[in-house]
Formats: sequence, C-alpha cells, structure tokens
Amino acid sequence: MNFRVPELLIGCLLTVAVLSIGLTLSSSFQHEVATAHAETVDERLARYTGWLAVLTAGLVAASVTQFYFLNRAEKTSQALARLAREEFVATHRPRVIVRFLQGPFHDDDGHEFYWLTLANVGETAATITDIGADLARRNIESGIWTIPGLDASPKPVSPIILESGQRHTVTITANGPVTDIDLLGDATGTFELCAVGCVRYEDGNGRTRETAFFRTNRGGEGFEASKNKEEEYED
Repeated sequence: MNFRVPELLIGCLLTVAVLSIGLTLSSSFQHEVATAHAETVDERLARYTGWLAVLTAGLVAASVTQFYFLNRAEKTSQALARLAREEFVATHRPRVIVRFLQGPFHDDDGHEFYWLTLANVGETAATITDIGADLARRNIESGIWTIPGLDASPKPVSPIILESGQRHTVTITANGPVTDIDLLGDATGTFELCAVGCVRYEDGNGRTRETAFFRTNRGGEGFEASKNKEEEYED
C-alpha cells in the first residue's frame, strides 16, 4: 500500500502532463487550422476578385469593340446609301427644257412680252434657283442690240420645285417700250426680236445644271430656235 501512493501520484502527474501537452497541442493545431482557413478564404476572395476584374475588363473591351464595329457598320451603310442615292439621281436625273414660247404680245404700257413655259422631262425633281431672260431687238447684219440692250443673265429666284412631268410658266417683259425706230426696223427687215434666257436648276445631289435658249422673231408670231449650240443648249 505504501508503494502505491507514489505510483498514483506519479500517474496523476503524468496524466496531467499528458493532458496539458494535449491541450496545448490541440490549441496550437486549432489555431493553425483557423489561420490556414482564414488565409485560404482571403486567397480565394483575392483570386475571385482578380478574376472578376479580368472578366469586367473583358466585358468593357468587348463592348468597346462592338461599339467600334457597329459605328463603322453604320457609317459604311450610310455611305453606301448615299452613294446609291447619288447614282440613282445621276442615272435618273431631272431635265428642265424650254417647252415653248408664246408671243410676242403687247401689254397696256406699250411693252412687248412673251410667256416662257419650262417643263421637267426628267425622272426626278428639279429645283429651279435662277432665271434670266429678256426680250430685245438687234440689227440683223451687225448683231448690235438696240437701246436699252439685252440683260438675260441668270438672277436668283424663290426656289421652284418641278416634279417629273410638271411645267412652270414665266412672263418675260421687255425692259423698254416699243419705239418708232423699232417699228421702222421691223418694217424694213433690219431688226429681229430676240427672246434670250438661261435657267439654272439643281438635282437631288445639289448639282447645278443649265438650260439656255435663244429664239428670234422676224415678224408675226412665234420664235425660231437658234442652231448655235452655245446659244441653245441643255446640260
């Protein structure tokens, strides 16, 4: 019995020591596990954050690239549409002609005048922007204009839109009244009465075109068109 007490004490001490060591090791192990777990979570969060940043950057890059190509496609489509329109207008252009001249007539003030009728015989609309026309006499032999001379240079007018097939009539009046000299020249065949003018118009592309006329009258009604292509022409 005397020998069992020390043995029991030694056993108890050994048990306490083992338990203490076990608790210490267990606490240390748990701390290491917790630290490792915490580090693992942080690393995962960091990794996920990195991948999210990469994915976001990829989406931004894809959006920018898509916008760039869509913008290019839109500009290309607009350019093709504009080119197609220009080609259509060029091949289906308007064409303003002098359909006919009526006159010469006399008004109450002693001035001579005529009616100029324009027509669009083209396939698309024409916008008339300038008209210049006059009615004057000149010496047949010398080609010199009688007073007050000729003024048929084109002058701006309010835009006149002529659709295909439409007509427009303008009254053209001489700048001065008929004089005795004019009547004498007409009677002797020295003078000829000239209806001269130029019309400018634009097509759908904004291109300006011209139609000019030079008609003469040597008595009676009606005018005869000049055979000179520099006086009578259509662009």
